[in-house]
Amino acid sequence: MTARRGSFLSNTFSRGQSFVLPPPVPLCATTASLSTSSSTDDSSASDSTAIDIPSFHSLNPYAHYGSSNDTSAASRWQPVPRLVHSKESLTLRHAIGDILTAVHAHVTPATLEIRAATPEYRLESDDWIGHATTASNGDNNTVKAVARLPMDLLMLDTSSATSEASPALSVSGWLKKRGETNKAMKKRYMELEDRALCYYKRKPETKTGESLPRAQKSLFMKGQIDLDSVSSVQPTVIKGSSVTWGIDLVTTNRTWTLQAESEADYDMWVNCLCNSVPFHSVNIVFRRMLQLAEVSASGPNEVRMVLLPSHTVEATVANVFKCYHNMLDATPLHPHDPKDYVLKFTGFRDYMLDPLQEIGRYQHVAECFLTRKTLGLTLVHISHINQVATMSPSLFAAAAFLHAISPPHDTSMAITTLGADWKCQPPQQAGAATSSSTTGGSSRGGVVASGQIGTSSAVRLQFRRVVNIPRFTCALKRSAHDAGAVERKPLTCVSVFVRVELYDGGQLLEVVGETAEVPLRAIPGGTNLLVAQWGPNSTTDPALSSWLESHLRLCNAPRSTRVVLTVCSGGPRQLDGGCILLTTGYNLFNIDGVYVQGEQYIQMWDNLHHARYGPVPHVVAPERPFVHLELQSNSSSSNNNNSVVVFDWCEQLQLPHEPPPLVVQPYITSSSSSSPSPPKIALKARRADSVTKEGWLKKTGKFHSLTNWQPRWCVLSQVYGALYYGDGPNMRHKGAIDLAQGATVTTADELNETYTTFAVSKCTRKEQRTWVFKVQSNESSREYVLCAATRQERDEWMLAIKVVANPGIDGTAESVADLRCLLMRDPLFQLSDFQQTLLWRHRLLFVDSFEALRHVLECVNWQNAVEVADMLALLPQWAKPQHPAAYILLLDMQFAHEGVRHFAVTRLGEMADSTFRCFLPQLVQALKYENHHVSHLAKLLIQRAIENPNQIGFDLFWAMKVESYNDQYQERYGLLLNAYTDVCSSKMRGILELQDKLFAEKGEFERICQHVKALAHAGKTKDEMVAALRERLTTLNETLPLSYQLPLDPRVEVGKIVVHKCKIMSSAKLPLWLEFENAEEGGDPVVIIFKAGDDVRQDCLTLQLITLMDEMWREDGKDLAMEPYKCVSTGPMTGMLQVVLHAVTTAAVHKRGGALGGIFGAFNDVSFSDWIAANNGDPRSYKTAVNLFLRSCAGYCVATYVLGIGDRHNDNIMVRVSKSTVTL
Repeated sequence: MTARRGSFLSNTFSRGQSFVLPPPVPLCATTASLSTSSSTDDSSASDSTAIDIPSFHSLNPYAHYGSSNDTSAASRWQPVPRLVHSKESLTLRHAIGDILTAVHAHVTPATLEIRAATPEYRLESDDWIGHATTASNGDNNTVKAVARLPMDLLMLDTSSATSEASPALSVSGWLKKRGETNKAMKKRYMELEDRALCYYKRKPETKTGESLPRAQKSLFMKGQIDLDSVSSVQPTVIKGSSVTWGIDLVTTNRTWTLQAESEADYDMWVNCLCNSVPFHSVNIVFRRMLQLAEVSASGPNEVRMVLLPSHTVEATVANVFKCYHNMLDATPLHPHDPKDYVLKFTGFRDYMLDPLQEIGRYQHVAECFLTRKTLGLTLVHISHINQVATMSPSLFAAAAFLHAISPPHDTSMAITTLGADWKCQPPQQAGAATSSSTTGGSSRGGVVASGQIGTSSAVRLQFRRVVNIPRFTCALKRSAHDAGAVERKPLTCVSVFVRVELYDGGQLLEVVGETAEVPLRAIPGGTNLLVAQWGPNSTTDPALSSWLESHLRLCNAPRSTRVVLTVCSGGPRQLDGGCILLTTGYNLFNIDGVYVQGEQYIQMWDNLHHARYGPVPHVVAPERPFVHLELQSNSSSSNNNNSVVVFDWCEQLQLPHEPPPLVVQPYITSSSSSSPSPPKIALKARRADSVTKEGWLKKTGKFHSLTNWQPRWCVLSQVYGALYYGDGPNMRHKGAIDLAQGATVTTADELNETYTTFAVSKCTRKEQRTWVFKVQSNESSREYVLCAATRQERDEWMLAIKVVANPGIDGTAESVADLRCLLMRDPLFQLSDFQQTLLWRHRLLFVDSFEALRHVLECVNWQNAVEVADMLALLPQWAKPQHPAAYILLLDMQFAHEGVRHFAVTRLGEMADSTFRCFLPQLVQALKYENHHVSHLAKLLIQRAIENPNQIGFDLFWAMKVESYNDQYQERYGLLLNAYTDVCSSKMRGILELQDKLFAEKGEFERICQHVKALAHAGKTKDEMVAALRERLTTLNETLPLSYQLPLDPRVEVGKIVVHKCKIMSSAKLPLWLEFENAEEGGDPVVIIFKAGDDVRQDCLTLQLITLMDEMWREDGKDLAMEPYKCVSTGPMTGMLQVVLHAVTTAAVHKRGGALGGIFGAFNDVSFSDWIAANNGDPRSYKTAVNLFLRSCAGYCVATYVLGIGDRHNDNIMVRVSKSTVTL
């Protein structure tokens, strides 16, 4: 089998070989993966002989590819299982195979395995994300570091193997304590044990002096201080003077003041308390007193050092050994060569492997330079790195939870599973003539270019039937509790019709027409489904099955043209357009650029979906609704009968024909002015040669100060040279402003007003604003005062009136300058038809402005081959934006042309990986606007994920995974996910499989959440729910591997779950508080919140935008101390959030004691300053904390205002104790 697979891969992925799809061949044997569908098909065929439903394999002739009975195919994990192959899916997988071959040409599979197992997170020279960390620090700044040597390198014996004993954290003795109500100091017996300080009125012991059991101690205990809630341990200061042997423990609720009776007791208690709380909670005085460090270096293999960002990795390794040898009482080392070691960041799955790379070019080092954190480094022998290329250990210790990943074979480790989709070989080879056959095509004559077809050729459709129409329609629930849930409403109509429309880039080109209205009838066999039929087999007049023909000529149809079919309810409601029951669509030209003709079966979606843009169905399930129709061009009645029409506009441009695939070339350097224009079509372009504008404005009377605003319907006509106004669109005008002889148009911002309308309800009122401008005709002394509802609307009216009042303005520099000013000021400005004409006419004057590119593209008539070629030739000459990410704008829905999207993708591909990663959510969403599964954007995403699996692959996987639950996009994202997991490294595939089974929707943690919710609905107590949670987590812990990564941060490797620290939070959806051990000894534990029942995608978008704002401010030299937490969505209603440790809510700050504490704390103006002062006893710390607090407040105030976030309150605004910075 191995030899056969290798030979097949070598044939399939040989470079330079064109891909020819085999012809669709029905499969005789039913495969295991399609057994359900096949059985359903058989029963449908037997029960519905009256309507003759075709078999599954007749409807899906490519479904059998990749469905062999080979055991390796059966054991292959797929993120989105049970997808059926189509011609598009096979083409996509072949394209990804070509990408993998191209990647392997310069990166070996072994290197890809090393990248997956030992990733490096670098800052490249053109990395936008790294500008703030590198430019602001310089080479002269230093960072503290603690480096660890491998323990097997130390020559340890049994007598010296033990490290220095840590301070005892269990101590007891007498202390004085200040009361909360009675301020006098009272003597109390204190016991510190298990990070809790308990105090008693007398020593808890028996008469014989024996200590009481813990259960009896609680009866005498006066109170307890939980050290986990202590935010600061500091010396006691009263009115500016230090209290002798005084210790303050600051918590959210109050400040505990303690006092020792002797200096020895004072030193003992300070030492124990400071070692029982986090480092950031210890005051600087105590840090210096105890010589505490942020990162401990007490182990025999640990050494402290100071690094410069200009140090190379090789020099840093040598420096580690040098500092270790100079350390007092250092343990001798075995013979070693420093050049055999590389660096790893302690607690992270992040390496520094390049010996000549400066450490300042790594992300984690740059973060430590910026935040002044102590850098943790671990030396790793180079043999550990080399092992990854030769072995692929099983990810799991216990195979009960997840099957072991098969080790890769030879150098094809990453592509073995991809080739499985072509194991089922066709019985014959396909020639060039069959490479572009359609699903329903028959024999053909020749190949005809679409641009050569005469102007009489149009898009023609004839409907046969719509099968499996359900007896209900779908609707989304609008209640807050059931938001997003779907409810079914009974079908009330008895007849239907089908509306046919043409779209391009989501824009309506033409309504082709509607079929005759036919009655619905039940499908025999008790299926409870309906069918609508046209033609000879229907119960209606056969003449009703007439052909629908478009006005759009086929020679002018863009390659991205989409035909949308909508089944609507008939009857009296047809006058209003009918109620949508089902919808679907297909691309006018298929993946090969071939015009789709012949008999077709197309799957239909329910009325909650649309087919105006994005994916269209390529697979038909016989048990679901589908439409049966026939397609052709009316040229088939002539000598072009049975010919294949391929998209090609080269004839219209008088350009030489290119070999397949036949598409418009993205870059055309020049075009002859004598080139004939394409024939005009019935549809008109949106551009207009004269100004015509109408809409509502408000106008005052002759005396502005004495009259009120009155709504007026205004019509501006350049033909008549006047602005007419009246009471409504269908009423006679009341007056006119003569503009033929010129007029003056000025803004009047001094007259702008803000007012409130009548209340919609008792608690709502709507605020509105007027945007005033004045118009004075040269023929009259009267000054007309008008106002619009928005500033953009006012600008549109003013510019249009200026053009009408000055006929020559459209060719002057002033008009271009005004238009440029509008486009620069408002990126979302919508141009009028005349403004589009003006912009297109002077497009060469805007080549220096990237902001104008989007508007110029919107002016293009995409049905005109000459205009399209001219625009594509201009794209490479257009000015570049300030940041390459701006090219994402060209991947929007309305820019469907392949040349535009290819240009944008090429520019986006120039971004560095860390910058590219920041914009992955938008790039993944842009896949929805691609006409075909195979696109330049999809190939770029897969290529970057293959080349950098950790930095790109994880985020790309989850960004696509969350979209794969949508029926309309499941096929596209599912195919991309399955293909990516087939070509990624085995290490990457194993981790993604584990993450999917743990964190995805219907994964282990989501099932635990649902179990907890079920207990809550059953009336169980909180303690019972927590006990059940921990029981489930304990069972899950037994199946988890020793190390793996979380979707939240691929740099962090975690191990087992710390079960006793996990809990259930008190919010409505009962999210889980989960704590994981760090997989590396000495690393910090990882705490997350897992949510089930909330869509966290909006949280992800908000945090992404705040992060980008922070980067833009840092680029401008403004450090606003914003540290957004991390968030990732693992499903439509599941996700995880990073826990902001050592932070308190602003509500807790307000409730602190004081004159206005408790419920009145929100009215205390000094509550925050008091809280900051309590946590920062010395003046220097207080000044730094106040500065950080003010900067973060400023940043978040601006960010939330710009983003329109208005749901934040005192319980979800937090302040970090360690830095006094705000977090939302």
